[in-house]
Amino acid sequence: MSTIVLINTSYPDKDSNSYTKLSIPLGLLSISSPLISAGFEVILIDPQIEKDYIKKIEIALKEPPLFVGMTVFMGSNILNALNLSKFIKSIDARIPIVWGGPLATSSPEICFNHSPVDYIVMGMGEKEVIKVAQKIEQGKPLNSLANVSYKDNNTIHKKPIYNFCGDIDSLEYPDLTMWKRGIYQLNYIPILTSRGCPRNCSFCYNNTFTGRKKWYGRSMQNVLNEMSFWGNYFNKKSFHFIDDNFLVNTKRACHILKESIARNYQIDQILGHLNDFKPEILNLITGYIHHIGFSIESASYKIQKLLNKIIDLEKAFGILEYFSKNNVQVITTNFMFGLPT
Repeated sequence: MSTIVLINTSYPDKDSNSYTKLSIPLGLLSISSPLISAGFEVILIDPQIEKDYIKKIEIALKEPPLFVGMTVFMGSNILNALNLSKFIKSIDARIPIVWGGPLATSSPEICFNHSPVDYIVMGMGEKEVIKVAQKIEQGKPLNSLANVSYKDNNTIHKKPIYNFCGDIDSLEYPDLTMWKRGIYQLNYIPILTSRGCPRNCSFCYNNTFTGRKKWYGRSMQNVLNEMSFWGNYFNKKSFHFIDDNFLVNTKRACHILKESIARNYQIDQILGHLNDFKPEILNLITGYIHHIGFSIESASYKIQKLLNKIIDLEKAFGILEYFSKNNVQVITTNFMFGLPT
């Protein structure tokens, strides 16, 4: 059985004072499921929870895998991906390195020019990663793959982003069994009920990664089935919705919340757009959700226009006041600084 090594590159520097919780490697867990179903062995290494992750990488590479995969986005993640990729090539330059994720998809030229990455999967990777693994296993070139960019003789071949069909219920659940220690440390189960966003904010990765103004919501039953499956597996009733915008479809969101309440599930987090916190949503989440978040980005109308995200500040203050008065334990709003004026 051919082996694939996946490494979570989202972890703080050893000298960091970061107080954030574990970063859930959901992208890697999402591609693990179809790879395993296709007959490949997958090894996941997460430096957040592996004390000696360098040693584990060295052990995993003793028998060269088909490839080493990483998810790449902004922040310390890209530096970690760069350093780990160089380290892997220093052990065995023949091992292919495959990147995916928002940054790799939006800026493949930069990634190829500044790192030893061999291939970049453009966009959602559950389908394409199987083709990558099969081509490498068969010793065939990957240049025929429609959504995999590559560099050949210093020439970058940029391929189009994968055009997802929209049937999100057809995708396998992320393989959380590969991240048991993370689940038990967090003490909740991460659930992604949707992808993308129907809005068109100029700065958002969704415009390139999942498609401009596209949102894909899983059916209520599909979401609840996954919650039941992992809840039974881990013997937990606490869940963490990690959607960028869980509230896009009010009817769907209300159904999921009502059924979660009926099943005595605890929902740790919900994130949404300010305009999607409608009265029927507020009635359900008040006193039930631990952490509620939405983004303001800027109080400047000029900057809001630049970002293509106009926010009613009075409405934002009203929602914040409402959550405060109703004892929501954690309220998060995001702002962007350093933007050009």
